[in-house]
Amino acid sequence: MVTISQAMLKVSELDRIYRDKMYTMMKAENLIQEYILESDGSRFDCNEVVDFNR
Repeated sequence: MVTISQAMLKVSELDRIYRDKMYTMMKAENLIQEYILESDGSRFDCNEVVDFNR
């Protein structure tokens, strides 16, 4: 027998696992755009590939 409290904890755990997996999948497919917004309004994209030889 499962109490309501235990069921709510399990649903919360499953939701967290789902969100973590969705974030990982979206990041792998470059669907998430991460950037740093500077105080002067300029924007640095974190997903941008950096050419270290340049």
